[in-house]
Amino acid sequence: MSELARSGNEVSDAARARPQLSAEQVALLHAALETDLGSRDPKSSSELKHAIRRISTDAKQNNWPPESLLVALKAAAHSLPALQRLPRGPERDELVAHLVSLCIDEYYGGSVSGTRGSVRSPTSQ
Repeated sequence: MSELARSGNEVSDAARARPQLSAEQVALLHAALETDLGSRDPKSSSELKHAIRRISTDAKQNNWPPESLLVALKAAAHSLPALQRLPRGPERDELVAHLVSLCIDEYYGGSVSGTRGSVRSPTSQ
């Protein structure tokens, strides 16, 4: 019985493990945010979209549930100097919301090969 209980605990511990972005993904996001925040129109950065696309594609390939991806993305973003330089408040919140929106679009709209399909919102039908 103790062997069975031990293996059950190992499985539940593994199921509770939270995915984290790899060092490479964090570096990609960091570089994109640094470029993005220095541009005239930060929300139009193709580098940021590319970084989020890579992160989302990897998450789908590793069978991460979308909520785990968003938690990992937000944790990584909040640890980056580019985001930490912004004062707490609407500007920072808006940037995080933008990252989350990009991530959701890529997770549900992008394919594993990296091409995007169209995503329609429920109100546009």
